[in-house]
Amino acid sequence: MWHIAVVDIRRQRQQRKTMGLSGGEHGVKAQIKKRFPSSFSEFESLQSAREATGFRVDQTVVILDGNVLSNQIPIAVNDVDGYVRILSGFVNKAFCAGDIVVVVFDEAAHMTLAKKAEQDRRDAARRKNIIKTSSDLESFLGPKDDNFTLDDVESCDPHSVLKHRGTRGRLYDFLWMRVKRAVETAGKTFVLDGIDASGIDRPSGTKRDASIVSSDARLEAVLSHPRPIGEGDLKLTDIACVVQEKRDAGFEPFKNIEMIVISTIDTDSLAIELINEAAKDAERRLNGCSDMRLLLAFKEFSGKRGSDDFKTSFACFDMQLLLDNVLTFMFGDEKTSSVHLHRNAIALLGIAWTLCGCDFVDVKGMRSDVATDVVAALCKTDVALLLPLTAIWDCKRDDTQRIQTLRRDVNYAIDRLVTESARVLGSMPRMARSCASLKTDYSNTDASKACWVALYWHGLELGDVASWGF
Repeated sequence: MWHIAVVDIRRQRQQRKTMGLSGGEHGVKAQIKKRFPSSFSEFESLQSAREATGFRVDQTVVILDGNVLSNQIPIAVNDVDGYVRILSGFVNKAFCAGDIVVVVFDEAAHMTLAKKAEQDRRDAARRKNIIKTSSDLESFLGPKDDNFTLDDVESCDPHSVLKHRGTRGRLYDFLWMRVKRAVETAGKTFVLDGIDASGIDRPSGTKRDASIVSSDARLEAVLSHPRPIGEGDLKLTDIACVVQEKRDAGFEPFKNIEMIVISTIDTDSLAIELINEAAKDAERRLNGCSDMRLLLAFKEFSGKRGSDDFKTSFACFDMQLLLDNVLTFMFGDEKTSSVHLHRNAIALLGIAWTLCGCDFVDVKGMRSDVATDVVAALCKTDVALLLPLTAIWDCKRDDTQRIQTLRRDVNYAIDRLVTESARVLGSMPRMARSCASLKTDYSNTDASKACWVALYWHGLELGDVASWGF
């Protein structure tokens, strides 16, 4: 079993490195920390992050990525009770930051076809590294599909069950319903978004019914999504928006809420939440809507696991401050007079980051630090490039003509981004290979995919992904 544990640790490390937008020294998160330090702070816990803002625990909602939490259980913990104990610990620590804690999950039944294709590629890559085991280990490795019982999971290592996408839903339901019972306490509200309340008791062969499950029944209808959302990172944003909307409408459970803390490790959320913050900023400016602070917290790891120097911390971004800093960087002295272009500029920046590497697109040679500089230059010199991007959040699902026009406009903007990035890279030392990749590997398919992602991150999911290059 030692060999299996080593492989699992290696996979967990690889997953941390590859989730979301491009990483590393020149990656999006590293560049934001470097360029806009006033919008970023590091804390040892979500509680200390909340305390630093001055808001009380009863004024705060914490939203957690349940897929991330479920995959952060140490390899040494290999039984159900241990899993529940650690997951409950994560939730109880979140309760120190906010009286309301929401945990969101992916829902395979509503996952985009583009995301499913990406998951298939990841699964195929993982299968190449699977170690063959003897038949006497099969019972310990556990079930490989949805049809299993309590006896099956109590006699195996949950890590093995979670390796198979077909088993995760039922196991998540079982584990997190037990967590719900373990953490429920007076004065605290716990919400699960994307869990079947029947848990492991769901009859074999029946369809999984993932929904909102809460210790406060009033939240179950309020937080349900009118249109199903498959990906947890988009649920994070949707829940945050609903909390503010219902708070402003006088909904009793949210009446005191002034801040939302979103905790994840998926850096896609940097682009998604920045897009959402720009939308809220425009809404406040145009309609005088109320404010709500949003803190985006990334759980980070340092040191060697199991050693004395290993620790976790939270890199926290104040999204309102980050938006302000980014817009100042993009428009400079023209920031105030260019307020009508702010959302357009953030949309273009999100597209640029997408091209540099995300789950859906990866243009070889693109680098997020260079791309960010190019976007800022274009915002100052080419307003005509920004104006058509309004359609990214204005398009309706059935407005096929406008969507086609948008594709043309976005493709043109991306061509400019890639051309200018290649020019900048060509003037930098040791960047000849990256420059050459941009000139030879970039294609219209990459541009179409990036346009689809931009629409998706702005809330419009288009199902015919084949026509977009997926």
